[in-house]
Amino acid sequence: MAVVVLSVVSVVGCSGGSDESEISAPGTPVVPTTSDVVRPTVDAETFHFSADTSRSGRSEPLRAESTGPPPVQVEDFLQVGSGGVTLTYVDDAQPDGSLGLSFDLSRDSRFANVGEAVPAVVALSEGDAQVEVLRSTWDASSRTLEATTDHLSKFWPALLDPKAVTDRMSGAALGFLEQASPRPDCVGRTAEIGTTTYSLDPPFTAEHWLCLRENAGAVSIDVISNSPNGWTVQSVPAFLAHRPVVDRGLTGLIDLTAFETVFPNAYGDGSYVAPEGSTTLDYAPDLPPQRLTLQLDPGMSLLRSLLLGVQALYPSIPLGAVDDAAACTEILDAAREAMEPTGVGAGNLRREVSDCLSLSTGSGKATKKEARFDASRLSILTMVPDALTALTANVRGAVAPFLGQDAYTVNVRTSQNAAPVAASNATLDLSTKVTDNGWGVELGPNHFRVSDLMKRDGRYFADTNFEWRINRPDGSDLGYCQGHVQILGPSGAEVARYDQTGFDQCRGGGTWGTNTRIFDAGTYTVNLEVLMEKGPTLTASQQFVVDQ
Repeated sequence: MAVVVLSVVSVVGCSGGSDESEISAPGTPVVPTTSDVVRPTVDAETFHFSADTSRSGRSEPLRAESTGPPPVQVEDFLQVGSGGVTLTYVDDAQPDGSLGLSFDLSRDSRFANVGEAVPAVVALSEGDAQVEVLRSTWDASSRTLEATTDHLSKFWPALLDPKAVTDRMSGAALGFLEQASPRPDCVGRTAEIGTTTYSLDPPFTAEHWLCLRENAGAVSIDVISNSPNGWTVQSVPAFLAHRPVVDRGLTGLIDLTAFETVFPNAYGDGSYVAPEGSTTLDYAPDLPPQRLTLQLDPGMSLLRSLLLGVQALYPSIPLGAVDDAAACTEILDAAREAMEPTGVGAGNLRREVSDCLSLSTGSGKATKKEARFDASRLSILTMVPDALTALTANVRGAVAPFLGQDAYTVNVRTSQNAAPVAASNATLDLSTKVTDNGWGVELGPNHFRVSDLMKRDGRYFADTNFEWRINRPDGSDLGYCQGHVQILGPSGAEVARYDQTGFDQCRGGGTWGTNTRIFDAGTYTVNLEVLMEKGPTLTASQQFVVDQ
């Protein structure tokens, strides 16, 4: 075998070509060689290094040289040795395949008894300010550390501190769980659309700020998180559009595109409020909201914390985008399972996290740098599997005080404005009631309960009714009126209709002929249209709630 002896000169970066020399690894003289195309070696005081180029896809000799410690600041969860190697091709190219890296560390006392530390190979590419962690294997009996790479860089043997990794991830995640959202000024306000005033009951919840407002002649509702929990949102009737916004405090920390894509793919026609995020629900003018149901989803809290924790391993480098973030939707299901009190599903969560990070490493959307550091994050999580388990347990404990109620129902109430009608000064009153026969119980204004006395077809019901009347100024002559009443159920479907066929007195309802039996609980809407012989058409709307 021919031996080519090279001068002991190392350069910054993976391509060589710098004029700045570095200090070689301390100790005995180093003899780097390229005499064997398949296995170039470096022999240093604390290690013997060899590279397997048999799968590199290149026939050119690979140059292996010693180098000193990393010329950049190293993350606190890594302890990197003072000596390493630089690998380059003469033409500064990269391999077409992969290279095997092997450090014999039998001379290095740090690796004699590593304890809980995890030996790993780290790499520094030219232009980077941080070292990457390569997925590595450690043979304790021979004290041999091996890894594979497809990118020529500088490489060092290092020790990974599992506790420092866990503390870094949990600290980043739990810090955000302590934040609270201040009460917006819009909470408690009503919205007026035409002659109808809309209000929310309750005006807010223990974990959400709610804002109701007019939007281009229709109703919009903002649901703003005030807790570290995530929530799904369902609406009756369905909203026309929704605009979820994740916590803008994450901007610059993680890639929001992937984060925003995972959630909506999991909820179909509903919406979601991410931890410390919000959503805006827009409704069609002819289908105003009646009821919102907010359902707790603690898996969101874990997923957000997880993304923050993983990203925090390299704070200055965002998580890489993936070509199809929807492929990561199963990670949310795994997070939900992991947040169960028993902690079941931790293994599934670890697998889904690995799959999603792997998508970034091969993504056409992620930059090469993002993909490399996502691969490094994945390597760390693979070699420190307890980090995800500890993070999950910490998040579960942090959100536990907020888990007292897992669902909230918010009703949208309506009332008719008593403002004068233009051109006539006539006003229209509309009210709802239960009949006086005892087949239904009045709990409050426009709020009833089914009777426990009377059944029809084997079911208890509330015998509801409505009344309307026109208030006209003294001396006015508006003629007779014709009323048309439509009652809509909780789903927005028509459940009853009462039409006057001729012009009569300007009042209606309140008789046996307008009784409406209501069997199912929910929010109902009475829509009224009154035609006048000598005046404009008047309209009114009133909602009422029926409980079981």
